[in-house]
Amino acid sequence: MTKIHLLVPCTARKSQSTHPTMDMCQYNNNDLDYALRQWEHIFEKSESDERVLAQDLYVGQAYSKLKQLAHRDNLALDILSAGYGLISGTERLPSYNATFASNINHVPRPNHEWWSSVTHSKLPGRSLEDVFEENQQDFYILAVSNAYLGAIEYDLLNTLERFMDARNRIAIISTSIPKKLQQFGQCFVQCSRNVLKYAPSASVGLSLTDRNITAIATHLFVEKLELTKPDFNATIRGLNKEFSLVRSNTIEKRTKRSDEFIISYIEDKLFKQGKAPPSINSAFKQYKTDGHACQDKRFATLYKRIKSQKGLS
Repeated sequence: MTKIHLLVPCTARKSQSTHPTMDMCQYNNNDLDYALRQWEHIFEKSESDERVLAQDLYVGQAYSKLKQLAHRDNLALDILSAGYGLISGTERLPSYNATFASNINHVPRPNHEWWSSVTHSKLPGRSLEDVFEENQQDFYILAVSNAYLGAIEYDLLNTLERFMDARNRIAIISTSIPKKLQQFGQCFVQCSRNVLKYAPSASVGLSLTDRNITAIATHLFVEKLELTKPDFNATIRGLNKEFSLVRSNTIEKRTKRSDEFIISYIEDKLFKQGKAPPSINSAFKQYKTDGHACQDKRFATLYKRIKSQKGLS
């Protein structure tokens, strides 16, 4: 049976207390292989009663909203875990502290090498490539921050290059497109601050801040998607177009011009042979639209002078 998977990053905040032995800072050093062996060992030693469902381990406003979305629309919730790899939401894990961000519990670097090592280790997580290979009939929505996108970049690239249909079944919701993935731009919902100005975003229930952009866009994507017969590419194109049409609140800076420039502009652009000249208001609006600045009274005086000289007043 075809599923739609919603892949979301793990969060620093957990619903369970974390034993100090499950802090990555205890093992992170310049030897990635050593750190991985230690991490595997401490995971194996964790007691079963210390483990909870992965989907219940993480907390946070954006994560909770995405979890609710998955439950509402019957999406399979999977976790992109810095500590374990790609984890099913029904996997049981001990609480831990590991991240791709730059803090004390960051994983051994580079992040993409750690991701590759973890997803091919004794730990329960897997790579996207392996998961997709076994479930090629499924669809995958990735809501990823730039840090997580950088970590899984090669995994994504391998998946998209190896499986031709992957580019029709994977949607990546992110604020950037890495250079290596630009050839698969059709898979990206391109998020910018326009998402926060897009009117339907207010109905998602998340604060309209930069940290929530991808979570908000993920909700909007799922709401536009026909879940019984998904067309990822068409939905991505449509949402990207709507985001691009959102008007910026930024006022463009216009350039002040001399009388000579304004007169030349009026004669060349507005008084065209065989056509009635526009009204002063329409002419001034066009002048500003073209990026030029001038006081309205000054423009009107010059406009009337030229009109009189041409015998049109």
